[in-house]
Amino acid sequence: MSDATHRLHAIQAPRPCRAPLSPVAGAFIESALGLILAFQIYLCFKFFWSADGLHTLSGVPLYGDFKVFWIEARHALDGRIQYDQTALHHEIAKLFSLRFAFLSYLYPPDYALLLAPFALLSFQAAGLVWGALGASAYVAGMRSLFGPLPWLPLIAFTGVSQTLLTGQNSLFTTGLFATSLAYADRAPAIAGLAAAVLATKPQLGLLVPVLLIATRHWKALIAAAIAKSAMIAASVQVFGISAWSAFLSLRNEAMAINAGHYRQSVYNIVSNLHGPAWQGYFLQAFSALWACVVLAMTIRHTRRNLELAALGAAATPLISPMFLDYDLTILAIPAAYLALYQRISRADIVLLAVTFLMPMIARWITIFTHVTAGPFVAALLLARVASAIRGNDERTIPARLS
Repeated sequence: MSDATHRLHAIQAPRPCRAPLSPVAGAFIESALGLILAFQIYLCFKFFWSADGLHTLSGVPLYGDFKVFWIEARHALDGRIQYDQTALHHEIAKLFSLRFAFLSYLYPPDYALLLAPFALLSFQAAGLVWGALGASAYVAGMRSLFGPLPWLPLIAFTGVSQTLLTGQNSLFTTGLFATSLAYADRAPAIAGLAAAVLATKPQLGLLVPVLLIATRHWKALIAAAIAKSAMIAASVQVFGISAWSAFLSLRNEAMAINAGHYRQSVYNIVSNLHGPAWQGYFLQAFSALWACVVLAMTIRHTRRNLELAALGAAATPLISPMFLDYDLTILAIPAAYLALYQRISRADIVLLAVTFLMPMIARWITIFTHVTAGPFVAALLLARVASAIRGNDERTIPARLS
């Protein structure tokens, strides 16, 4: 094996750097994780147990936001998408016997193609399959990026239960984000397909093509472009070009409802304090600029796909003004990187603990304090990951690949 090949492997496969825990510390951490997981399992049973296939035993509709996805899946089989949000609200309310349902569908037409198969199942069965597939995508993506991971922290991470309880897609997006970087070298077609599917939730996939370009993963980038073009073409064939026009016209409507305790973007730091929109936009622009500067200054220190994934995932919550508490699941990637590959300090332990709990507690912090905590945790993670990557470069990689 050549010297250049040795260096390539060193850059792409950092070794875990975990200091051994004392028996007492290890037992405490495992006990805490076990209790957190048990509580989340209890919540899932409470919210998923149903008597009629549509509602929980307490009368609350099953699966949170998934009911929107399932209804749009039924529409997709009929060759249409309901972008009239008022009509969609009435349809959901009628089906689930609600007085009003303030749930919106703001996804591009090609996303509806992915949802369509779920309409072939009953609502209850479709929701169970949705959750199982999401959890599988999350585990597969994380393991493809990090290799074998301890199961307890992987599944006890509160982003898992928060996504399941809200019926959302953040387990899919986290898994796809990890996969798009994990396979960029060894299977660029898989990486490109993952990036293309992730782009159906564009605010979560914005940085993937940037990272692929910066690291010259051209094959993965081309595969992503081909896959995305095929998805768009298929959606035009099924739904017509008017569906894309309707989707693109939703921008103002999306921002008009972009406030609330479960919304966790930098823009929401202002909106959740009832401040003027221009201040939110200004703060969001500043945050995105800072994140991009950190990315640009740090990317030149590494070509490790694992580190790029951690860096990009930590920066993602700071880029888009549309980011919700369950989307904080993506922070599992930088948290795992720090826990596995860095010698962590006491401050790191606090940061990792807060990150671990944040998807579940973010909305409650906002409810009781009006403080939008998610972006602050993401910013701290981004700064810490960037510092770790630069430190790795200075300590362990004196020779660079040209």
